Amino acid sequence: MADDDNIVIEDGGVLRLPPRILREMRASVGTRMRPVAAGESLLLVFREHEGDVDFNKWVDQCTLIGQVGAFGIADLFSTINMSQKTGVVVFESGHVQKRVYFENGEIVFSVSNESEFRLGEILVNRGMISRKQIDEILSSKEAGVRLGARLIQKGYLRAKDLYEAVRYQVEEIIFSVFPMSDGNFYFFEGDYLDEDLSQFTLNTQNILMEGYRRMDEWGLMREKIPHEGVVVLHAGKGEVKFDTPVMETVFHLIDGKKSVKELIRASGKGEFDVNRALYDLLRKNAIETIDPKATGQDKAKSLEGMIDAYNKLYVIVGQALDRAGRSEALGPEQMAEFVKGLDDRARQVLDGVNFDPTQGVAGSVSVMLSNLESAVASSG
Repeated sequence: MADDDNIVIEDGGVLRLPPRILREMRASVGTRMRPVAAGESLLLVFREHEGDVDFNKWVDQCTLIGQVGAFGIADLFSTINMSQKTGVVVFESGHVQKRVYFENGEIVFSVSNESEFRLGEILVNRGMISRKQIDEILSSKEAGVRLGARLIQKGYLRAKDLYEAVRYQVEEIIFSVFPMSDGNFYFFEGDYLDEDLSQFTLNTQNILMEGYRRMDEWGLMREKIPHEGVVVLHAGKGEVKFDTPVMETVFHLIDGKKSVKELIRASGKGEFDVNRALYDLLRKNAIETIDPKATGQDKAKSLEGMIDAYNKLYVIVGQALDRAGRSEALGPEQMAEFVKGLDDRARQVLDGVNFDPTQGVAGSVSVMLSNLESAVASSG
């Protein structure tokens, strides 16, 4: 048996590294590694994957490797584009993995293991099929038949709509690479794309310009629309001039109840396009937004202020009783009897609250806020 500092070389050249090193690499004990020589003084070690891609067969074709952020995405894509390379760039950050496929320097496909980029999720979020329909298809999975084909067979989707959805999926995965700031990338040269997958010839230079345009605009939009839970309502302004069809579609879907996420689904448009339309409508003062998260925080601050005010009175009374030699009037037993005499809702709010004659309930503010939230929820 090897001790904790030994490297074990198995048949086929696979390595088993010491547990101490695996822990530093955030890899589980027993993870197998495959080494690749990169010159006389450098040896690259790839972790064996058990997913849908067998990187073990690719490692000899790894011609470019680097850290995301240190090597610009635009520079990387431009290098592959100008040299007319065919291959796949793999981006890894923690458990997130994205792959962008190139053919003769042009992007033709992309995949990601993130749930938001699954085809089923995209179809549901864009309002193209229902959650019930996708669950039905996924529960009756047929070996060797892809999701899109089954949706068409069932009559849930037209071939044209599927093509547009997959193209949208491919583009959104690519655009999601641009904001990445950590992790690593690897370029494997060769033809690794499955023949039965759709291929799209996307102009790489156009993708680069669009990717960086979106990054700039996302920064502006997130200042006004911080997340998809924001609720949108009309501002009551008169006639609105619509600059784009998406803007008009989104505007007419606003009812004062739908969140940004619900507007994305109801419109069937992409996340970026809907947020851009809402941002432009905000600039025209045609709509207003309510952030439930911010509202909840404001309410919490108000409640904290109210509790603090009452608590100061409690402490003042406690100090006066102490000076009068009656501090026992606010002792644990007396306070327990006091709480028992309250109505059900008041008792619920004070459940688990610690009364301290010198500090009041200062140490139990979070408990009281949680109790208040539960009391409001239970009252409907």
